[in-house]
Amino acid sequence: MLPILMVLITLALLTVPQYTSSHPCTAAFPPTPAGAPVYHILFGTTVNADVVPIPLCETNITNPVLLLSLCQNTPSCNSFTVGSGGGESGDLPPHDCRGSQLFSIPSGGMADSTSPHPGIDLHVLGPANSSNVTNTVTPKPMLQTYPTEDGVLAISKSLFKIMVVPGTATHNVLEEAMSRYTELVFVGNEHRTDRSSKLALGTMENLTVEVLNTTAALALGVSEAYNISIRVDGHAELIADTVWGAIRGLETFAHLVVTGVGATPEEEVYFVDATTICDKPKYQYRGFMIDTARHFLPVAAIFTAIEGMAIEKLNVLHWHAVDDQSFPMEVVSLPRLARVASFSPREHTYSVENITAVVSFARSRGIRVMLEIDTPGHCQCVQEAYPELGLITECPGTTCWPPLDVSKNTTLEFVRTVWRDLTEMFPDNSVFIGGDECHTTCWAENAAVVAWAHSKNLSITAAEESVGGEGTVFGWYIDQVVDIVHGEIGKRPVMWSPLFWDPASPPKNLVKANALLNLWTGNLNELAFNMTTRGTNEVIVSAPWYLPASDSYHHEPTDVCSANASSPYFCSAEQRARIIGGEACMWGEGKDVTNFFSLAWPDLSAVAERLWSSNTADLDLLTGRQRRLRVHRCRLVSRGVPVPPMACVYVPDASHASYATWRKYQYCAGDNVFGYNGPHASADALAWGRVRAAAIRTANISTPFD
Repeated sequence: MLPILMVLITLALLTVPQYTSSHPCTAAFPPTPAGAPVYHILFGTTVNADVVPIPLCETNITNPVLLLSLCQNTPSCNSFTVGSGGGESGDLPPHDCRGSQLFSIPSGGMADSTSPHPGIDLHVLGPANSSNVTNTVTPKPMLQTYPTEDGVLAISKSLFKIMVVPGTATHNVLEEAMSRYTELVFVGNEHRTDRSSKLALGTMENLTVEVLNTTAALALGVSEAYNISIRVDGHAELIADTVWGAIRGLETFAHLVVTGVGATPEEEVYFVDATTICDKPKYQYRGFMIDTARHFLPVAAIFTAIEGMAIEKLNVLHWHAVDDQSFPMEVVSLPRLARVASFSPREHTYSVENITAVVSFARSRGIRVMLEIDTPGHCQCVQEAYPELGLITECPGTTCWPPLDVSKNTTLEFVRTVWRDLTEMFPDNSVFIGGDECHTTCWAENAAVVAWAHSKNLSITAAEESVGGEGTVFGWYIDQVVDIVHGEIGKRPVMWSPLFWDPASPPKNLVKANALLNLWTGNLNELAFNMTTRGTNEVIVSAPWYLPASDSYHHEPTDVCSANASSPYFCSAEQRARIIGGEACMWGEGKDVTNFFSLAWPDLSAVAERLWSSNTADLDLLTGRQRRLRVHRCRLVSRGVPVPPMACVYVPDASHASYATWRKYQYCAGDNVFGYNGPHASADALAWGRVRAAAIRTANISTPFD
């Protein structure tokens, strides 16, 4: 049988797309045929012999012959022989076929077994020269490979240039980004003592950039894919689908440049490793919400936050601008809002010029700015500015937060004016209309609102039986706002999820407008099921990431979907596909510019990596992500983002011989970023326990504590 199999493999290899250095993704990951068996594979490398293997790529394939082709044509795989086959019916190559070492991976994510494991198919582990590995790109790329031979290249800070490929199209945002990154690639670099001019094969003088589509607008769903190829001969190119993908690629390139050892301690020397990266985001919506209503954030702080977002490859700034406490936005047609309803008209407002500058700055970094004006709740401050309009419901009781009095025509006209004025400054196609925490009991206590509701056959709450079957007051109001922002202004509405706490029929206009819904609290499985069965509604998830958060790394947006087939809330693949991303929320209670950055980071780095990287197996390796975040934190600080240090745990010294290799490593717990709850002492102890467990699993090391 073996000769026949080898003949079949040889013939099949003639028709399999070959792995090439210029465009690896196109060849390596062809579409998956419908109904074909799927193998889960990881390309990987080992940074040091005594450290957990670091996967480089995670994907699905359907053809074991293609697997062999990839291994034979990937430089980091070509010296291995095939390990044990993992297929149940001989559908994987036997151990004496040429290819890469095959491992099966337990569900915990560690490659510590060479026997097949139920539910997990393959781990393709290939060697790489440890001196040539720069793997601190954050977020982790989808695929990064290295040449077998040494590939260290020197870069001259004074001579280095980034330029478009001659004869190809460019764009003003791209030109600005190339100019900016010509400087940024030499800021906040990781220092490597194993890099020196003696090791460099040559120099890399230019990075050429080619954008295939320079006219694609910055919008939800625009491609951010890019390829980077740095060859050992010094040729380097970045190819991206769009300008926005090119910006992501330039950020990645900046992470690849390291400092090394010069002739004198004062000499600045920079190096980059020959490598190939193919990357794109896992989720199209990757957001960060800021709240400037509870505590005002200076424009400079917002700029800094945007700069940090660009480094993290986040692409949506969700600006929660207004709440009960203040209305800091200038509305030209309603000038008293900023003058009276802000904390102070001179120091705590955002002028038209301020808002325009924020939107422009974000766009230059490939970030959309989405405005939120939260109604009908969370807006009591408008009453202070225009008391004569009676905008807020009068409540006899004192236990509720009064919402807008939606029974008055003047209220809708007021809301319409706010949206028309402000959306002129926010060109993004989406606006956030709020809709959370509306205390409808206040409406029920107001006789005028109750009478108005009955005249329209509306019930006050979903729990009540509707008088005439026309739905609730809340649903009616949301329909009116959607009609304004979508029907009149042409924006896609986004709103919080409380509407779907009860599976009652949703507002008609909300469904028609293909609203994007943010799942933030409640029974997540039930909510995700209800929201994704609306037919056209897509979902983003913020529930796990109210900053500062706990266990930021161990969440995925699709986790809100029940994977239990017997559950009434089991989500189909089609429903899961409607979950298009997530966002971290930095609510302003108890937070202002003095502690904003120290509470947002480093959690935001973890969230960003979860939303970008499809290389999830590596994200589950404690040592890999700790090393990346330590370097990444220094990078952020060097570029002006005041990210706090992470709590560090040092491996205790010991004379135990088999323990010596671990004494030189420092492991940072990062407080709750890595899933450690409780006080720092408990976090540190748990961190050391996790490190020790990883050591035992991967290197079979015994310790003095055994």
